[in-house]
Amino acid sequence: MTNAINKNEVSMFKVGKYVVLNKSQHQNRVMKIEMFHEEFIRAYQIDSSNYSFAHMSNFRLATPEEIAAGHRIDLKPSNSMELENLRDCDTSPNCKKFDERVK
Repeated sequence: MTNAINKNEVSMFKVGKYVVLNKSQHQNRVMKIEMFHEEFIRAYQIDSSNYSFAHMSNFRLATPEEIAAGHRIDLKPSNSMELENLRDCDTSPNCKKFDERVK
């Protein structure tokens, strides 16, 4: 088994691209790459001086939906508590909330 980085993987990370950290529980904001050196990335949160500096394997490119939302969008909650938080979160005043109970 090898830890070699695929050349295509390296070429997808460029200064100015938007990224998110993979599965970080503490940081889910969209960031912009400021520096890419060898296999390490420094990326700043948009509209903030906070940044992350880590190996490129900890990042992935942000999707257009994530860039618009400003944060990572996880496809599946990792536990039922996250699902409850999503279900009970505030909705936009422009959205209708439907009764979720099964009758």
